[in-house]
Amino acid sequence: FLVVVITGTIVATAMTVYVLEFMDESTDVTIKELENSANTIVYAQDGDKLVQLYAVTSEVQRIPVDIEQIPQHVRDAFVCVEDERFYSHEGVDYKRTFAAFANMFMHIYDTKQGGSTITQQLIKNNVLQGGYETNMTDKLRRKIQEQFLAVKLEDQLDSKETILEYYLNTINLGGNCL
Repeated sequence: FLVVVITGTIVATAMTVYVLEFMDESTDVTIKELENSANTIVYAQDGDKLVQLYAVTSEVQRIPVDIEQIPQHVRDAFVCVEDERFYSHEGVDYKRTFAAFANMFMHIYDTKQGGSTITQQLIKNNVLQGGYETNMTDKLRRKIQEQFLAVKLEDQLDSKETILEYYLNTINLGGNCL
């Protein structure tokens, strides 16, 4: 029993140091970064014509919409499919993360189950620009940074609806539906 306790303590300490090392490499994420990640064009009416005031450009042309303009059933569908505990966690769904990690080794589920929350996906797609790493150390580093920044972002924002709005305005829907 004592050997198990000592081994567990050593492993927990090593993991803590490992995670803290990645956290030091992470930066703060701000709403401005999320806003700048999508292409936004602001127009003003000048008599009969529209005049472009400014543009924040990216590879994708988008016109962001407010969360109120997105039908409730669309919001509910994305939350149900992507992150069923979205409204109850604080950026990281530890139960889902553990299940995805366990599935990597034990193949409990037929498919690769993701452990990322909507907030983590927002961070990955708009701040870290990651997800294409090939070695396990880089994948783990990015995942830890994602989780750390997701918790920080949820602390900074006033509501889950704001996160959902940014997420729905920036995800790739496949094909030409960006």
